[in-house]
Amino acid sequence: MTTTVDSYYTVSETAALLRLARPTVRNKIARGEIRAVRLGGARNSPLRVPLTELQRFLTPDAAAPGAGPAAGPTGAARHLAGTPSPPRRVAA
Repeated sequence: MTTTVDSYYTVSETAALLRLARPTVRNKIARGEIRAVRLGGARNSPLRVPLTELQRFLTPDAAAPGAGPAAGPTGAARHLAGTPSPPRRVAA
C-alpha cells in the first residue's frame, strides 16, 4: 500500500503564492475553483489548500478553447515545482 503525504497551505499562504487577495482565494474556494479541506468538522474550522490542488489550479488546461501550447511553469507554478526562476534583467 502506498500513501502520499501532501503539503497543505493556509488561505493566506495560498493567496501569497497566487498573488491574489485572501478574499479572492476564499471566493474561489466557495465557488469550487480551488479545492480546500477543513481541519475539523466545525464550520469555522481552518481551511487548508493541498499542494496538488495548487499545482492543478496553476497548470494551464490544454483542453480550454484558444489555449496555446504551455510555455512551462511561471510564477507560483515554478516556485511550487522547485524550478529556479530565470535571471531578471536590470535596466542600466
